[in-house]
Amino acid sequence: MTVVSTGEKDNRGVTNGFDHSTYLPSNDMRVFQVPDEILFGGTWEVPKTTCLLGTRSHALNDYRRLQFLHSVSAPLLLPEVNCISKLLIRRKDFPNINLFSLTIMMHSLTCLESVHIERWSYGNVIYEGAYERCFMSSFNLPQSVKDFSFYQDNNTLYYHRLVGANHVVETMMSGLLSKVAEMAENIAISHAYEAKVIFKHPYAWRFKKLKTLALTSVVLAVCDEHAVNSLLCRVAKAAKEIPKLETLEIWGYKTLYQVPPYDKITSVAIFTYKRLDQFNSCISWKSNSSFKMSEETQAHWNDVADGQDANVSLKYLELDPNVSSIGAIHNHLALMDRILHNTSWAQV
Repeated sequence: MTVVSTGEKDNRGVTNGFDHSTYLPSNDMRVFQVPDEILFGGTWEVPKTTCLLGTRSHALNDYRRLQFLHSVSAPLLLPEVNCISKLLIRRKDFPNINLFSLTIMMHSLTCLESVHIERWSYGNVIYEGAYERCFMSSFNLPQSVKDFSFYQDNNTLYYHRLVGANHVVETMMSGLLSKVAEMAENIAISHAYEAKVIFKHPYAWRFKKLKTLALTSVVLAVCDEHAVNSLLCRVAKAAKEIPKLETLEIWGYKTLYQVPPYDKITSVAIFTYKRLDQFNSCISWKSNSSFKMSEETQAHWNDVADGQDANVSLKYLELDPNVSSIGAIHNHLALMDRILHNTSWAQV
């Protein structure tokens, strides 16, 4: 565990990060990805430097998971800590932290302003179910949080092979958003909350101070023109009600696996809205498939940028049709630093 002081005068400038110096067998850290062949049978000899079937075990070798001893008769409570303002848990360190212990720590960190959590999925039905039950019942955010980032790891081959569709925790995310909506300035939620669900009821939350918002949507990845235009129109209506919005980004990434010879088709789409000043904004659509926004969609986004006096530019960019990973598109994301920690992009 590393604690770094930023030297702020109010004694609230302490970053709490969980980090284990773990040997990584390769520079790009992709050794934990399962070969395509394993999805369709065959054998695979697991190197000693990796864990079984491309995912980390419940506890890493030579390390014991960070957890507290507790009992039902004597619930564990930690003293209130008001000198820590930032919590960062990187993807590679998530398996080393007991989730119950994490929630206990969260309850004691009453002055957190920034929470950035990157999940590493266990790829095991039992562990995933236990995680979701614990997360939904006990995870909490203090109202002081201004920056909230949550990345749900759901794109590994191992995860899709054993667990199937992602068990999203939308109910819990709704509660978290309701709690921090008025104070939040930056929110990034990936693979844990479908964007179309959030914007289905665009006035459910009042984001009075929100400046940046990054979400994921399978609708964009499927790239059905009618569905995408419908979603973007709903997003525009919601964006108009966010007075301080500077950047909004919705992106989708989906890989479809086919029968041997193990061909796969990857669909990627990124929608980005940036407000440049009071009357100037820009919209970009980046994808490896063909799509054009409808006139109705463009009109809705003109309205977001102050209607008739607005100048909204629209750009299209064609991405590589052979994109092999989420990490390969990170340079095309305007909010990439809020979605994942810089070093984590090499792992996804």
